[in-house]
Amino acid sequence: MAADTTSTKLSRAQTLIQPGDSVLDIGCGPGRVLVPLAEQGIEITGLDTDVDVIAALASSVEHIPNAHTRIGSAERLPFDDNSFDTVLCFSTLCIVPNPETALREITRVLKPSGSAIIELHGSDNASFDYWRKYYADLSVCLHGYRLSEAKDLLRAHGFTISRIHGFGLMRALYYLPWTKALKGWDKLAFSDSAAPDLDYHLSNAPLLRRKAATWQFIARNGLGVAPSPIDPAPRHYFEIG
Repeated sequence: MAADTTSTKLSRAQTLIQPGDSVLDIGCGPGRVLVPLAEQGIEITGLDTDVDVIAALASSVEHIPNAHTRIGSAERLPFDDNSFDTVLCFSTLCIVPNPETALREITRVLKPSGSAIIELHGSDNASFDYWRKYYADLSVCLHGYRLSEAKDLLRAHGFTISRIHGFGLMRALYYLPWTKALKGWDKLAFSDSAAPDLDYHLSNAPLLRRKAATWQFIARNGLGVAPSPIDPAPRHYFEIG
């Protein structure tokens, strides 16, 4: 796969979703993933905290009967237990106030043995400090994990991890001063095609994956396993106040 783009996320979701699945897209934003999936006939609900964004999305999909929208938080999902076969959660848990609460909610609304794509951000890379400070200026807590911590976090909430896709190891080089002197290296690292590019290969190399900027975890709700009452907290994050 190429860099972590909308097309990559969409392709990943299409691979996971099975015919007849009911899907929840948490932090759906304007629907870049939701709309193409809905147009393929997939029963999908998008959830976001932004009232204006959800209103615009609802208007754009009102002609698609299998597309639904809700206003709400990942930490308090407005759905019954065991409501969805698949949950998508891209670029969201890094900025919710309490990702542990959100993971408990995802486990709750997923059907037993349901599947999820959960994106978590790495703290052991060159870009994390930059984005931590950026979000701090917006009074937002940015959550980041070491790879081992991210795995432990998901497993503690009843998830069985089947695959991990890393991204952004080379993108993080943008935040190192010396890379500005290099010309054209980014063209070697990233590709617009669907084929795996250099960044993807390096971000998933056994000895380098822990340095990736983000990971997409393909996980399954552990056959209804109850979440652990003890949450492993991220050791690398910026707390406001």
